[in-house]
Amino acid sequence: MQFVVSQFKLELENSNLGKEKMMKKLIITLLLFLSAQATQAMELPDLKEMMKGLGKSAQNAQKAMLNEDEELLYKSAKEIADHREVKSNTKFKIATVLKLEMGDFKEWDEKVHKAASDLAKFANAGDKQAQNKAYVKMIQGCFGCHLDFRYRLKGAN
Repeated sequence: MQFVVSQFKLELENSNLGKEKMMKKLIITLLLFLSAQATQAMELPDLKEMMKGLGKSAQNAQKAMLNEDEELLYKSAKEIADHREVKSNTKFKIATVLKLEMGDFKEWDEKVHKAASDLAKFANAGDKQAQNKAYVKMIQGCFGCHLDFRYRLKGAN
């Protein structure tokens, strides 16, 4: 923990970002770290396992969209929206790699979660146009996060 805080101090001194934005990112990162420590001692997936599960759910959602299978679409979207947390040591590794970008990482997760929740709601309601828009937003969120973070996080398991 002390290492992470010292890294943030160094980033703060060398950053062109405003202090308020830097502090916001620091607080978000520290809250994420503390929530990881509070996670119950149950078996949670590592990042790679979780991403494989989310990938399978995204593939099933695509299949459901193409086949107009609203039951499968609802189930797949709920799996994505309600995905489990990763192991607390994995969260710590992610925070160590991303440092002040941890807030950005969390924002991508929230965008995907919101779009997947909307997709499930629209699948349940049978609203095909809204399903399409929510699906596109969800996949854009996945790709955006992958573009920003995937290769840097390969070793964070």
